[in-house]
Amino acid sequence: MSSNSSLPRSPEPAVQYVGYRPLSAKQRHTLALLVPALLALLAFIAFVLAASQRDPGAGSWDPRIIERTGTLTRSPVPILWIDNAQGPPTPILLVEEGKHGAHTRCERLLTQTDNNPNAQPNTLPVAIRASTLQRGSLLIAELAAGDASLRPATGPTPAAPPLVLGQRTTLRGEIIDAKCYAGAMTPGDRKAHKACATLCIANGIPAILVVRSADGSAAFLCLAPNANMLDADTLSKVGEPIEVTGTLGTMGSLQTITIEPGSVTRR
Repeated sequence: MSSNSSLPRSPEPAVQYVGYRPLSAKQRHTLALLVPALLALLAFIAFVLAASQRDPGAGSWDPRIIERTGTLTRSPVPILWIDNAQGPPTPILLVEEGKHGAHTRCERLLTQTDNNPNAQPNTLPVAIRASTLQRGSLLIAELAAGDASLRPATGPTPAAPPLVLGQRTTLRGEIIDAKCYAGAMTPGDRKAHKACATLCIANGIPAILVVRSADGSAAFLCLAPNANMLDADTLSKVGEPIEVTGTLGTMGSLQTITIEPGSVTRR
């Protein structure tokens, strides 16, 4: 018997990766299994993350500046009423560029109402130049810069419908600024948008109450009982789930809710 036969054999060295040497068969086999598995895992994670994101909504913003003619009303917020061949005049809420409402410019122009004997009280036929935001039936016009973008008009314009109050009710939803909800931001609602919405409403952009239901969402223009602006307590609850009590109303096709003081509570 050879003298070497009784000596223990050394274990085979572990296969190691060396960058300048070809991969071993074992390494190629491992990678052939591992890489597709990792890619499949990443695709699954991406799918789960995408599916968990909420729908940003169908709001849109057409940046083209177009001209419209209609009847301007100052109360409860600046609204342009334009002809609608299918029914009552269509309401378009007016805002300025950025986070600003159009109260100041519209109020300045409406002082000319006294000189127009054919106009309804607090109304004026006007022409505007503006871009358009839309979400469902909610229409917003962002006035272009310059006095020529809001000026008196001649010729017939539709009569602005009155505010007709209805029943007292309690609704659950979220108060948000109309401009971002209509398409200035997507999504333009809920807590991620709270600070922006609060600033927009505080600066005069109309506030709306969005009530979500299984068959869709309804938007109500929020009215303060004795002022254009919502009170500080209501502003502090913007962008949060809330319950509110108020009186429903309509202005043509526009739905409104006049909020009772102190009735807004977090849910």
